[in-house]
Amino acid sequence: RFDATEALPGGQTIGDVFGTDEMKCASSGCPGEYECKFMTHKVEEPNGLAYFDNVPAKVCMICGDTIFARETLDLIERLEN
Repeated sequence: RFDATEALPGGQTIGDVFGTDEMKCASSGCPGEYECKFMTHKVEEPNGLAYFDNVPAKVCMICGDTIFARETLDLIERLEN
């Protein structure tokens, strides 16, 4: 397990990662909006599962659609290799 908050640059918050603008859900027909939150992200590896805790994400509170910042995905890819 890896705690992603440890990788945020000093003092950075989830709002710094995503900004504070409200955003409508991109899923077809969903009336929800995304909320910034920390979540656990699971990645399937050839040798099992890797868990990343406290990953900053925008999540639709109705359908669960999830958006990660490019920097977050880059970090997860680096840690996987």
